Amino acid sequence: MGCRHNQVRLGQRWAGDDGAGAERHAAQARRFAGFLARQQAYERAHRERVEAELRSRPWADGALGVAPGSRRILQRRRGDDDSPGPAHAAVRRSLSAPPTAQSFSPRISERAKALPARSRQEMSVGDRVRREAALERARAAAAAEAERALTFRPRTLARAGAVARVDTSHPEAYRERLRQRAASHSARIAQRQEEDLQQCTFKPQTGQLPAFISRMARSYAREGRTRSAAVSSKRGWL
Repeated sequence: MGCRHNQVRLGQRWAGDDGAGAERHAAQARRFAGFLARQQAYERAHRERVEAELRSRPWADGALGVAPGSRRILQRRRGDDDSPGPAHAAVRRSLSAPPTAQSFSPRISERAKALPARSRQEMSVGDRVRREAALERARAAAAAEAERALTFRPRTLARAGAVARVDTSHPEAYRERLRQRAASHSARIAQRQEEDLQQCTFKPQTGQLPAFISRMARSYAREGRTRSAAVSSKRGWL
C-alpha cells in the first residue's frame, strides 16, 4: 500500500509541473507578441511622422528653390545665359577703367641694358655654379680665418723634382710594388735559410716510410683540414 501511495503522489507532482510549464510558455508567447505589436506600432508612427515632415517641405510639390547665382551657373552651362559672371565683369571693369597714377614705376638701368641676354639654361645652371663657387670661397675664407688663430704653423719647403711615393690616382701600381717587395723579401729569406742549411755539418739520412704510414699521415692531414674548415664555418655563423 505504501509503495502504491508514493506512485500516486509522484504522478500528481509531474502533472502539476507540466501545467506550470505550459502556463510559463504561454506567458512568454504573450510577452513576445506584445513586443512585436509595440515594435510595429512604433515603426508605423515613425514612418507617418517622416512622411508628414516631407509633405510639409516647400519643395515637396516639385517647386525647388534655386539661388540666383546657382541659376546663372546652370543657365551658362546650358548656354541660355549670355551675361558674364562676376569674375568676367570685374576684369572688364578693371580694363575699362582709366589708368591711375602709380607711385612706383620700375626702370631698367643702363648697366642692365648692356648685359648680354641669357637663356633659361644659363640662368638655371649658371646661377647654380656661381652660388657653389661663392660658397666654396666662403668656406676657404672661414678656414683661413680659423687657421689664423692657431699658434703653430708648419713651414713646408718646395723641392724641384720631388715626386710623391704613392700616386693616389693609380692605386694598382702601388699594390703591384707592394707585392713585388713582399716577393723579394720572401726570396731573400729562403736564400738565407738555404745558405744556413749548407753550412750545417750534420746531414741526417732518412729512409722511405712504409706505405701504410704515409696513408695514415695523409688521412690525418685531411681530417685536420676538414675540422679546421668546420670550425671556421661555425665562427662565421656566430
